[in-house]
Amino acid sequence: MSFLQENWGSLLVGGILLLIVGAIIRSIYIKKKSGQSACGCGCGGCSGGCSCSGGNSLTTEEMEKVQKALDEARTERARELERFGEDVPIEKE
Repeated sequence: MSFLQENWGSLLVGGILLLIVGAIIRSIYIKKKSGQSACGCGCGGCSGGCSCSGGNSLTTEEMEKVQKALDEARTERARELERFGEDVPIEKE
């Protein structure tokens, strides 16, 4: 009984935090189950489609095509800048 008397404040705060975390997890579960975005902002304006579960994610093959196109665009831009005498290094992400 002395443990409860000495730690009732910590136990109360811990219990409240546990309820809050449980409510958040429950909310995410319900949203995900109903097909909504779990982050709360929707996938319509999401630029990170690969992390969104709304069916907008790209396959590995599609991501490779996008990366190749970006690399080609960077290379072409560097060539254009070199033609005008500007030296810009090509950076890969």
